[in-house]
Amino acid sequence: MKKVGLMFVIILMLLTACNGSESAKNTIAKEIKKEIKMLRPEKAEEIKLKLGMPFDEFRKANPSVKVSNKMRVNFHEKHWSTKKPASIHFELDDNKILELPYSISLFFGELEEKSKLGLKIFQLQTGITKADLMDYEESRVKFHAFLQGLLKEGWERVITYSRPRINGRQAMHYKLAEDDMYYLDPKYEPTLEEWKKLETGGMSSSNYWTLHYKNKIFLEINLGVVPHKTDSTLASYLMFITIRDAEEEAMRYMAPKDKLKWKEHWVERLEKALKKRIMNETKIKTKGYTIDESYEDYKIDPKEW
Repeated sequence: MKKVGLMFVIILMLLTACNGSESAKNTIAKEIKKEIKMLRPEKAEEIKLKLGMPFDEFRKANPSVKVSNKMRVNFHEKHWSTKKPASIHFELDDNKILELPYSISLFFGELEEKSKLGLKIFQLQTGITKADLMDYEESRVKFHAFLQGLLKEGWERVITYSRPRINGRQAMHYKLAEDDMYYLDPKYEPTLEEWKKLETGGMSSSNYWTLHYKNKIFLEINLGVVPHKTDSTLASYLMFITIRDAEEEAMRYMAPKDKLKWKEHWVERLEKALKKRIMNETKIKTKGYTIDESYEDYKIDPKEW
């Protein structure tokens, strides 16, 4: 409001002094444009990327992202202030765009021997909103709305193959009481009491929601929560997001020595994980949990990679 008032004072002063001359009118026009420009919010930096994108193409499209080479790896990294976050535009395979407008960091590595495969995995940090601090109720509602937006665009929930298939409030209770690494149900809106019980500790928090897009793109969200030191109603929230393709997702199931040969071990590893799931489900049924038999696991076909 102060800037708006100042603009009108300047215009009034100029109108009083110009006496209708053409040169004075031009001066007024310049000053008005200058003041309007100052009033406009500064446009956020946009970073555009897509899985499979050649690294040279990424660097050309996003020259501000720093690149450093260590041990035959090109590290791409950029950080932004919370006051001036970037807007990361992630393009899906069908040209849809997932926009993350409150991003404060981006990071990924490029192995020299794998550079021809293009971008396969990247990590970023982004806020729920631009605000550093939010009260618990606002953050709960806005984060849930963010998840609903993903579901509406076609993203689907992921439950790790070895974990039990439980939904909604039971999934939240299972995470809080049994398995702090359990992937929560994005359809479920936690109660305020449940929301306040989420693990705190910033990046070390273990509040996971994971989704896939058409079995090809996997999005893992770990919500970091840091309570305010003196105000018990406020906390800072940061989403630590990893986006990877299906091959990178499959390799997560492998022992380090088997990662490069994951296709040979995929069926065997999957069968072991599913057996473990059945054991877990049998155990928790006795505690009153309901198994969702209708849940459909994501499918990764080694022949497609």
